This record gives sequence, C-alpha cells and structure tokens, in this order.
Amino acid sequence: MKRKNLASLFSAICVLPLFAAGSVSAATLLEYWDFESDSAGDGLVNISNSGSLGSTWNFNTTTQNDESDGAGLFVLSGDSGNFTRKLPKAGTTNANAGTDFYASPFTTGTYLVEISFDSWSADAASVGDTWKLGINDSAGNAIAQLIWDVDSTSSTRLRASTTTAGGSAFRTLGSFGLSNSTATTVGVEFDFDNNTVRYLLNGAEQYLFTDFNGTDIGQMLYVKNGDGTSDWATSATSVSIDSMGLSAIPEPTAALLGGLGFLALLRRRR
Repeated sequence: MKRKNLASLFSAICVLPLFAAGSVSAATLLEYWDFESDSAGDGLVNISNSGSLGSTWNFNTTTQNDESDGAGLFVLSGDSGNFTRKLPKAGTTNANAGTDFYASPFTTGTYLVEISFDSWSADAASVGDTWKLGINDSAGNAIAQLIWDVDSTSSTRLRASTTTAGGSAFRTLGSFGLSNSTATTVGVEFDFDNNTVRYLLNGAEQYLFTDFNGTDIGQMLYVKNGDGTSDWATSATSVSIDSMGLSAIPEPTAALLGGLGFLALLRRRR
C-alpha cells in the first residue's frame, strides 16, 4: 500500500469511532426519567418525564409509595405492597381515550428499554419480591421486561425477558448479594424490522436472539409483585434508581455509512 493511502486509511480508522458515537448519541428518548429535577416526595404522578412523548402514568390511588429523594434518585419503598401502573394514562397525551395504551403503537424500528440502578438493600424477609419495568404490545401481551428480584435469603438478581418464536426468553443478567452499592445498568434492545433482540448489562451484550416476534409497543408497565407471602411488606428493603426509560435507536447515520464507504474505496485503491 502506498504511504499516502496508508496515512489516509489510518486517519479514517481513527475517525470512524466518532461517526459511530454520533450514531448512538442520536437515540431519541421517548419516555425517560432521570429524577434530576424532582423534589423529595415526588411519586410516579409527579416525577418529570423528559422524553419526547412525556406520557403520564395511570395512578389510581392517592398514596404513591415509591418517591424521589430530591437528590436525583427514585427510591422504591420496601413496604408498599403490590401494585401495577400503566403508561400512557387513558385520555391523556399519546393515549387512547378509554384505555391505557398508545393511540399510535410503535410497529417498526429499534428500541431500548433500560434501567440504571444506583444501589439497593434487601431484607431476607423480602424473598420473592419483584419489581418490573415492562413493555406490552397493544393487545396487552408482554414483549420486553426488566426485572429486579430477591431470589433467596442471601441473594438478589437482575433478569430480562422478551417474546421470541420459542416463547418468553428469560435470562439472568447478574446475581448479587442482598445489598449492592455498585451502579448497574440493564437493558433490552429489540428490533421490529430484523426480529433481533439484545440483552445488555452495563452496555455490554450478554445475549442475542434472532427470533424476536413482538408486534408493537402498546404501553409501559411499572409493577411491584411477589410470591404471595407478605409481598413488599418490609421497610428494610429499598431500591434506588438513577434513571429509567424507553428510547428509539436510529439506523446507522449517513456519516457512519459514508465512513465505511470511504474505507472500502481506500482498500480498492491499494
């Protein structure tokens, strides 16, 4: 290879990560909560949704239980009992008039549902307790779930699931002790156009499925549940969330594709 072309190739390779970074940074936050502007005591009804859709949770009780700490975290209370919240709330922006579903479900493209945990501490008496941020289709069927649970008297875990041609694919993304003070992010990225789904832990792919068969994004769910024995009944358990939400992931940008084309051209001119 001539020296000039070699220098050009090196420069292009160095710049390509910048193109790729630009592609990722262009992700659109659709429904997103980072709790930075929320006051202490703000619950799901009050916390700021900074996503482009900015939908509202359906909350049918006056007691909210889980609340912002006023310092950028949303804290799940250990003694809240079971409950389910849905988004968007019927009759509000983006929703159907009479049901908690998007008026215009998302049927194409790639999406990421993600939770960033700051820390948690669970009591052994909370075995069986689970918290889920989920995505349902417009028929109410689960297509993607991120789950935190207390699975034994000495351990907690983070799991994910999606709907595939073979049924719901549940996988454990991480196992921990009852307490964890290390920031941890879990996510599921699913593509309606190519039927692929990626399970992510701290941004790194853990599992890849190529038979994703979700039909659309119809609603989001926030669910606290258990095994039926004193579910979410002890104040000794607490989970702190740094952020959570749903994003649309764009196709590779023209700049990235152009950079790849430039590399191919240089290769042909060797």
